[in-house]
Order: sequence, then C-alpha cells, then structure tokens
Amino acid sequence: MDFVVIEQSGRICACGLGYDREMYQNQKCFKGGIVGGIAVSSECRGQGLGKAVLAAIDRHLLSLRVDCSFLVAYEPKVYQSSGYHALSAPIYYFDKQQSKWNQFVYQGGMIKSYSSIQLSEMLVIEFKGCVY
Repeated sequence: MDFVVIEQSGRICACGLGYDREMYQNQKCFKGGIVGGIAVSSECRGQGLGKAVLAAIDRHLLSLRVDCSFLVAYEPKVYQSSGYHALSAPIYYFDKQQSKWNQFVYQGGMIKSYSSIQLSEMLVIEFKGCVY
C-alpha cells in the first residue's frame, strides 16, 4: 500500500492511497489497483493537489505492473481528466460490515487501464477481498 501526503507550511493539504491485488473476471486473472481516500483540504483546493496525489498513486501502481485501477468518485468529472471513465460492471467483494460476500454496481465507480487487458462491462469483477 502506498500513501501519498502533500504538506504545506507543516499542514497536510492533500492525501490519498493506492494498493494492488489479484482480481478476476470470468476466471481470467489480472492485477488490479485500488485508489482511495483522496482528499484535499478546503483551504488548499484549486491548486491541482488532488491531481498531483492521483498522479503519484498512478506512478506507484504502474511500478507494480497493475493492468487497471479502480476508484469510487463523488465527483467523477474530477477524475476523467486523469484517464478514468465510468465503470458499470458489478464488483464482487467482501463486505466487512455485514461479514459476507456481496455484489454491487458502485455509483461513481471508475476504471483506468494501464495495459491492453480488456474487461467486460457486463461481467462481474471479483475484487478478491474487502474494498477500503
């Protein structure tokens, strides 16, 4: 897991994280990245810090040789300029709160490809664990 923190004048202005895991779609294994926790403090917005955090996470995921990365966005337009697009495929994951496996199409779910792997928008993507 890689954490990215941007500080200015001793204060945290922006942060985020990314990690990789083995995933499957239709019994086809691929390496996926998960991006989460991207936040920019209200005082630091408009400086491109969120994009800088995402770029650093992308570099980390590329170094791990992931095929694609996933995130859930409250403001999808923010991530489109960084190469993400809407994900309509359902995700199969372990829901820690309910202590059971669950399948769900995330509102605001997005994906970015780093390789030539082609995932179907119609088939379930198995995340092989929790989504943090």
